[in-house]
Formats: sequence, C-alpha cells, structure tokens
Amino acid sequence: MKFDTIEHELELKADKSTLDLKFDTIEHELELKADKLTVTFGDNYLEDIQSFLSEGIKRLPKSFKDYKETEEKDLSYLLFENVFYDHDIVKEKQKCYIPFIKKINTADMPPNTSWLDIGCGRGEFLNILNRENIKSLGVEINLIEYNELIRRGFSAYNDDAVSFLKKTEEKFMGISALQVVEHLEDAYLHNVIELAFLKIQGGGLIILETVNPYSFVGLANFYMDETHKKPIPPYRLAFLLEWYGFKNVKILYSALLPENFRNIDPKYNYQDYAVIGEKS
Repeated sequence: MKFDTIEHELELKADKSTLDLKFDTIEHELELKADKLTVTFGDNYLEDIQSFLSEGIKRLPKSFKDYKETEEKDLSYLLFENVFYDHDIVKEKQKCYIPFIKKINTADMPPNTSWLDIGCGRGEFLNILNRENIKSLGVEINLIEYNELIRRGFSAYNDDAVSFLKKTEEKFMGISALQVVEHLEDAYLHNVIELAFLKIQGGGLIILETVNPYSFVGLANFYMDETHKKPIPPYRLAFLLEWYGFKNVKILYSALLPENFRNIDPKYNYQDYAVIGEKS
C-alpha cells in the first residue's frame, strides 16, 4: 500500500512539528507586541501546518499497518474525516434532530419500527438514537467504517442508498441523511428522495442535512471534500421534498458562526441546514 512507507516518517515529524509550532507561536506573539498588534507580511503570507495525515492516523480505530491495500480508497476518506470532521462536534450538533423525532406518533406504526440513517459514517447519529432508546439502522458505503460500526454493535448495512432502499422490504419511522446529499448527482438525489418517501411510514419524517451555501464559511470550505458535487440551496431541497410528497417542510439552520462573522439575515449565520419533511 502506498501509505506503508509514510507512517514512520509522520511519527518522527510529529514531535518536531509540535515544537516548531510552539516556537512559531511564541515568536509571532512577540512580533505582535513589538509592532503594537500589527503584523506586516509584505507581498506574501506563508502558513506552516502540521501533517494532516499524522493527525488522521492518530484517530484510526486500529493500527495504520493493519489496513489492506484493497481498503486504500476508503482509508483515505476516513483519514480525511478524522482530520476535518471532528467526531465530538458532529455528535453534539446532531442532537438537534431528536426533538423532532420524539414528536413522531408511532402508535399506528408496527412495534419496534426503526429509524434509518443513510450514510451513517462513523456512527455519530446512530449513537445518539441508541442513547434515546430509538431503534436504528445504518447504511454506509465505506467498508472500513461499516466494519467498525459492526464491531461497535450497531445494526448496519454496507450498501449505497438507492440500492438499499430498493431492496429492503422494511418501512421506517423516519430516514436521515446527514451531510450526504451534497455528495450525490442530481438524478441520484431525486431517486433517494422518491424511494425514501415510499419507505417511510405514514406520520414519519425525513431529515436531510447539508452545507448552507448562504454561509461564506460553509461555501469557502465546500470543496475541501473532493467527493462533494455541488452546494444545494435550502429552498431547492425543500421544493424537492414537496415534489415527492412530503408535507409541512421546515428548514432548520445549525452550526452558528462566531458573532463577528454574522449577517443581519439569519440564513447567512449558520454553516449547515437541514430540511425536515413529514409523510402524512
């Protein structure tokens, strides 16, 4: 595997990078004080960073060397997630959907009807649902993440959304796809929403979360993830839910930006949003 030769080098560089960063920070602070809190960079601005790969490797569920060459693509994305999508922040942010799910009237649904989380990744939302005693099922296309979900005791399938929704005979109290739709081509997204409507019990919900293109912070970082296709405006996604039959569609904005980044219009002040629709 092409990563095999770099792990040791990254480990050796980590300590040096940490010391260099601390020294640069102290030096920069002294320069700021000397110039009365002004810094002149001239025509260029050089940013020195620590190794992204070494940070991602630290957060892997098992040793870097234990992954197989056939897992290289999935491993690359998992390392990317470990660096740029903080597990604890994701888990905390996703709690905002629980009040909506708890309002679902399950009295007319079959006993033990599950919630389905599409693209469940590292299992943050599945973990939240389990803690709330909401029976849940995940679908994840990344084989490494799927194997880790199974190891941790989650119910999950290694499949893509359309394939799973076409095959399953189960109907769900609701379906979520959190930070997923921005990865999908238009025709595939239409297919997912149409199938989701068919697979949700009457009275259930759909929750689709994605990057808020009204936010300059969200939009500036959108293509950091090379698997992103294009941003989707909130009203466009809300329209699609209505088109395929969902009612009472709401838009919930989340991940509030720091105050100095905010705009008069609240839509611009949140990094993410979700559309939430009901199946009557």
